[in-house]
Amino acid sequence: MKKIFDAILLVVLCMSMTMVSCKKEEPEGPDKPGTETPTNPQEPDKPADPENPVEPVLPKDSTTVYFVNAPAWDAVNAYVWLYDTDEAPISWPGKPATKCSEKVHDMDVYSYKWQTDQADMIIFHNGIGEQTQNLPVDSTKPYYYNEVWYASIEEVIASMNQNAEEMITIYYVNVLDWEQVYASVDVATNPWPGELAQKQDEIIFDKEIYAYTFPKDRSKEVIFNNGDRELGNQTPLVNIEPEKPYFYMGQWFASLDDIPVRLVGTHNDNEYVDLGLPSGTLWAIENIGADTEYAAGDFFAWGELNKKDLYSWSNYFFCDNVDAMGKDLNKYNTDPAYGQVDYVTQLAQGDDIAHESWGGDWQIPTIGQWEELIKNCKFEQIDAEGKKMRCISLINGNYILLPYAGHIEGSISMESTRMAEFWTAQIPEADTANGIGCNQAYYFKVGYNANALILNARYLINRCNGLNVRPCISRSID
Repeated sequence: MKKIFDAILLVVLCMSMTMVSCKKEEPEGPDKPGTETPTNPQEPDKPADPENPVEPVLPKDSTTVYFVNAPAWDAVNAYVWLYDTDEAPISWPGKPATKCSEKVHDMDVYSYKWQTDQADMIIFHNGIGEQTQNLPVDSTKPYYYNEVWYASIEEVIASMNQNAEEMITIYYVNVLDWEQVYASVDVATNPWPGELAQKQDEIIFDKEIYAYTFPKDRSKEVIFNNGDRELGNQTPLVNIEPEKPYFYMGQWFASLDDIPVRLVGTHNDNEYVDLGLPSGTLWAIENIGADTEYAAGDFFAWGELNKKDLYSWSNYFFCDNVDAMGKDLNKYNTDPAYGQVDYVTQLAQGDDIAHESWGGDWQIPTIGQWEELIKNCKFEQIDAEGKKMRCISLINGNYILLPYAGHIEGSISMESTRMAEFWTAQIPEADTANGIGCNQAYYFKVGYNANALILNARYLINRCNGLNVRPCISRSID
């Protein structure tokens, strides 16, 4: 019996030893075979798609705000920071906002999101100098429109609709072909250059039209500009006329149908254009003796009232001795070497062909009036019924034409195909040392010489020569 028990015990011990020796230890850590399917498989990183940027995954405590693009910026960016520390998650200028798919009253809406604890202030800007003020963020009012935060887009729309009757829209006809048009209506709250006006689909006289809408009580004045303060890049400050919302060449009109091809006035049966000049000087559209603005008209010696076939000292009205070559003057002289001295250098009204021929307030322009024209206009050579210079106001876009006709010496026409030359109403003080005598007078000259623009109102030429006369109204500039 004992033998049987010992045999059973031996079998049990062997089985136990066999189980211990068959058990294998599995490797730990990184050497563990990947025989099991992971419960949370990770996809490999995908390259960024620049066409469809993926919003970063933010914690649940993130803030999103929306910008209604009333200024019509080409791009909208956002910069955020903490007010207390001035710390910002991203340095200036921040990041582009995301354009939403829906619009509000034809205005684009942009969104911007960040981690809430990283910022409580925001600036929206277009990346080229235009921006909002420093704006505190209120998560209960995430929609920003026209300097006001709203709780929902529905509130924005309701505000737009409520204020629609209190808004005014004005239009600018872009006569100077600016690349962009701004309207500055309230410099105190809306710094220069104001806000971008919106280009319209319709045009007039091949000129684009821009519209700007704002609250009626915001301002009664406006400056249209292209963002630059230099001359030719802005209009004067003009009073807004709500019943005449279209601004063209310095004037307001009730509708596009009321706008003429060109703004022309009449004084004593002769037409003029208003170039918006600071002095208020109005310029005739034609020369004395011309049938159209394309024609040269008649030639006159300085101070004479009749055209002639010969322009020389031999028949000059203010020279007593025909053989003195301009050194026996009887009027307008400051030097005894040139004849009788009266110390008068400004043409008298009775010797002004513009006044004597057209009457009223017409006159030959002074040097100052010609120089005002030079300063406030741009000059373009055109070929229309002969070469001429188009003088375009940088203030309101109106213009005059100055036909090339040169001048006449004796009976010979000089520079008639490349220069426009006109008398001023003044002669110089005599300066013998520099070859300047009272037998000369100042004249205005514009044209091209070897592709170089010639433009000056202080050229001197003998008074007996024949030049064109372009009348103007007003002598407020000496």
